[in-house]
Amino acid sequence: MNKINKKHVNKSTESLSDKIERMHIPTQEEFIKKSIVTIDVKEALPDWKSELSLKSWKELQYLGRQNIEVLIDYKKDDIKSLKENIKVLESYAAILKGKSREDIKRLAKRYDDPKIPRETLVVIRGSFSKGLEPTRVEDINRKDGSTTYNNCGWCKYHTGGSARYEYMISTNCDFLEKAGKKSEERGVASIGCLLTKITGEEISELVDAYQTKKTELQKQMDRTEIVVNKMMEIAQKAEDKPYLLDLRPYNHFNIGDRIIIFISKKQKYLKSGFIEGTVIGGYRHHDGGVSFIADEQFHNEDYMTGKGGSSGTASTNIMLKKEFDYLRADKQFAEVWFENTDKKLYSREFKKELLK
Repeated sequence: MNKINKKHVNKSTESLSDKIERMHIPTQEEFIKKSIVTIDVKEALPDWKSELSLKSWKELQYLGRQNIEVLIDYKKDDIKSLKENIKVLESYAAILKGKSREDIKRLAKRYDDPKIPRETLVVIRGSFSKGLEPTRVEDINRKDGSTTYNNCGWCKYHTGGSARYEYMISTNCDFLEKAGKKSEERGVASIGCLLTKITGEEISELVDAYQTKKTELQKQMDRTEIVVNKMMEIAQKAEDKPYLLDLRPYNHFNIGDRIIIFISKKQKYLKSGFIEGTVIGGYRHHDGGVSFIADEQFHNEDYMTGKGGSSGTASTNIMLKKEFDYLRADKQFAEVWFENTDKKLYSREFKKELLK
């Protein structure tokens, strides 16, 4: 019996499992030996991309290099955010370490301490927020950060909340929030800093909480960096494949690109199905929108005499021709492509037409 030459596998007849098995990437066991950390592929996925049904690193590689690189960028954003949060915790700890309420009062003298008459604070009619707001010009024009440790409305260390101009209508104390403590809602009507109302021991507890939180975030960041390194290793071995719809970059479509336009029967245009066209400059180009001109008339509107149209970047209404050709030629990958794409972004009609 002749031995099968695995170097000459007929890829067109391979099953999906065979294709995945043929990929040469480090096993999870090999990776564990290298990093001494067990990493699940789910850690490579952003929280909002819940429809990704990946169960192994090989399945991630099968999605293609471009999709992996986008996912890497999201993980790098996570690392950046963690670094920023750690930096804030370090700065807060440095400010409060060894401080008493009297020390905070001395710090407050470096900033404005406006005496705002109560009668000049009102709830503005029609405002979404029901908090009190200033009406005096000098208060309205006051700069953010100018009343730190004195008035929460313009304090440098407030959390998010309701704001107008540069003042906070309702907010919380970030010193307390970062330590995992809940603070009462504050704003321009709040008098006195909360840090001047707690003991030195309680301030020390805040500093300890910052250190604990910093350690947790550092561990999370270190682990995320390991995940990113593994993803980069896999991306180098992955093939170029079409982007998932919601992973397309902002500049995915460029002027002059040849495209395939999908026209649903529900639109009741002159034509339905797939027609070819070209990307042109138009509204919100490279900002979520794509304008195009079809090779043939498909509607009776005036827009470029029935050939013009537009679409969102993450829409099945428009695809690069090379992406369309790839998905038509590789039905197995097309099925995976649909399985890992948000179902809200494509219709049954589109899927049926593409998989013909």
